[in-house]
Amino acid sequence: MGTKRMNDTENKQMIVKPDPLRVVCKRISKQKNMVREDKRMLIKNKSKVKLFKCMSMWKNPTSQIVPLQTRVVHDRFKTVHQEINIEMFMNLKYSLDQIEAQYTSNCLDTQEDINNIDKFHTSNN
Repeated sequence: MGTKRMNDTENKQMIVKPDPLRVVCKRISKQKNMVREDKRMLIKNKSKVKLFKCMSMWKNPTSQIVPLQTRVVHDRFKTVHQEINIEMFMNLKYSLDQIEAQYTSNCLDTQEDINNIDKFHTSNN
C-alpha cells in the first residue's frame, strides 16, 4: 500500500501491486568481502606448502601423496604376480583360429555365389 497526492491539499490512499519483474532479494556486500578474504587466505596457505620433486599417485588407494622412493618399497609387498596358464591360452588360440577359418570359408562361398548370380543376370540381359 502506498499514498499518492492528488492535489496539494488532499492525500488519498491507493493500493499498489508489487512489480513482478522487480528483484526483491538483494545480495549483502559483507558476504562478498568474506569470500575474498577466504581466497586470500588460501593463496597464502598454498605458498607455504612444499612438495617433493618426484610424486606419484600410481596404485595409491588412500589418495595420499607418496614419494617414488617409498612407493617402490610399498609396492614390493602388495604386487601379485599372476601366472599364465599356457595350455589354456593355446586352446583359446586354436579355437579362435578355427572360428576364423570357418568364417573366411563361409564368406568366400557367399562371395562366389554373389559373383555367379551377377554373371547369370548379366548374361541374360
